[in-house]
Amino acid sequence: EISECLVGSEMCIRDSNGGANAGILAAKILAVSDPELLAKLKAYSAEMKDGVLKKDAKLQECGYHNYTK
Repeated sequence: EISECLVGSEMCIRDSNGGANAGILAAKILAVSDPELLAKLKAYSAEMKDGVLKKDAKLQECGYHNYTK
């Protein structure tokens, strides 16, 4: 069993994030023939990217010692 895996990564399906990767991979497969689903996946990816960028900005500002405080 894989214990660490990033959400959104196609590299693992059985992991510690509650099956999110498997769901995303399944949605990507279905989106090949569903333009509405594809648009939703692109929006979700953009939201994830924005979240990572915000976390990075906070980390850069306060440093890793103070990040979770």
